[in-house]
Amino acid sequence: MCSSDLPLSDGLTGGSLDSLAGQFQFLERIGIAVPAYRIVSAEAQLEAALAGLRYPLAVKTAAPEVLHKTDTGLVYLDIRNREQVLQAWNPIRAVNAGPVLFQEMVQGVEVFLSASRDPDFGEVLCIARGGVLVEQEQHKTYLACPAHPQEVRDALERGRLMPLLSGLRGRKAADVDALVEAVCRLGAFFAANRTLEVIELNPVIVAARGEGVRAVDVVTIEIGRAPSELQSRLHLVC
Repeated sequence: MCSSDLPLSDGLTGGSLDSLAGQFQFLERIGIAVPAYRIVSAEAQLEAALAGLRYPLAVKTAAPEVLHKTDTGLVYLDIRNREQVLQAWNPIRAVNAGPVLFQEMVQGVEVFLSASRDPDFGEVLCIARGGVLVEQEQHKTYLACPAHPQEVRDALERGRLMPLLSGLRGRKAADVDALVEAVCRLGAFFAANRTLEVIELNPVIVAARGEGVRAVDVVTIEIGRAPSELQSRLHLVC
């Protein structure tokens, strides 16, 4: 279901994952969608970049050295017009002169998804409620990868995510099938490709049933390229 069409060996070396754009392109190659976005390096590019996007937008630094943007305060959400774009652009660039991400905001259930290599258990998938409070989330689900779709579905049924995914207080049920597919795709790729130590997606937005999932942010750490201070900042606890 999830793995037969994956690019299991895709030449992932050095430069291809050194930028946020490269990381997003990698996700799309393995079949995990991302929201529409533009990455802008100069204010003169703003007009052309924004012409292809729909408000509201999330605006955040795309500097590769910033692993978790919210931790640094370099994230602005629900941006709805050009004036607000500049109100986000200017303080972000004042702190970090690197590129800036403009990304369409999507609605749904926030999920944390990661794959990592454990010295005792091998390749491990982790699923939890996502967003800025993932470190405080005590209930995480772990699976060996690659994972079969039914294993993923059973794990979701046992965990605390399912009430959120099923729809609470009149909200639409989320696209569980698409989430299962994304987990399988990530696990199949990670198990077959030996270049990465960690892939962390947070949040993955699970939209209403039939509308799919979108990975809003991604952190990848390649084997042999993860200094201890970066590892300590990863959200996963696998």
